Amino acid sequence: MKIHVLFIGLCLTFTISSFGQFKKGNSGIPNLQANNSRSDTVDILNYTINLNITDFTTKVISGNTAVKFTPKMNGVSYLNLDLLKMTIDSIKFSGATLVYNYNDTLLRVTLPTTHNIGDTSTATVYYHGVPKTDALWGGFYFNGGYAFNLGVGFAADPHCYGRVWFPCFDNFVERSTYKFNITTNGGKVAYCNGTLTKDTTDGSGNRTTTWVMNHEIPSYLANVAVATYTEVRQQYNGINGTIPIVLTALAADTANIKNSFRGVLKIEC
Repeated sequence: MKIHVLFIGLCLTFTISSFGQFKKGNSGIPNLQANNSRSDTVDILNYTINLNITDFTTKVISGNTAVKFTPKMNGVSYLNLDLLKMTIDSIKFSGATLVYNYNDTLLRVTLPTTHNIGDTSTATVYYHGVPKTDALWGGFYFNGGYAFNLGVGFAADPHCYGRVWFPCFDNFVERSTYKFNITTNGGKVAYCNGTLTKDTTDGSGNRTTTWVMNHEIPSYLANVAVATYTEVRQQYNGINGTIPIVLTALAADTANIKNSFRGVLKIEC
């Protein structure tokens, strides 16, 4: 049985006067640049996020994100991605290492050739670091035996917050498909958006789950949650057939989660 997971994000309405503005950093490139207009130039088709989330002591995540993109105009020579205060290890493109500038907020990748309408390419960013928590609420948390992200930051400007754990167009306009390959250990397992397509454990006890999200979503709705989860399987008998329901919680909390969701099985559509 395939498992489908879709995290429901928060619908937020704010008036942000600086949403489309540029600020220059010491490197001469814009600082935080999660603006909508970038999506008029380049279309991000897919993010493949490959991360190791096993270090609950220093709280460092590591790995890479492959960004598949296509230009919406001719003459595109840079790819500007939002990524907040990570360490860049390298950026690869068809086996070659790319030149980039990074000021802890905007990652500007110099493409090896000029890209035009109809071109489709993938740039892979290798990085590591401690993902940030928002000053008020949101961001990425290591809390006890849990690691998880909340895709918004109440103190952040703008409030979308995918950039704390993967390079992206972090705005409310860009929508892309996703693939997540998340490695855990110590009995922990990762849940992400979409359909669980693969679940493997190597000889060292490292467990990698692969989730595929074929519905396009914005960056702030991309999610990961890691813990020693156990599953509670239920089903809803609807008028068009049986709908499987999978709930996840720590083993000690399964009774509570069953009680919390018992009303779901009684919904009349």
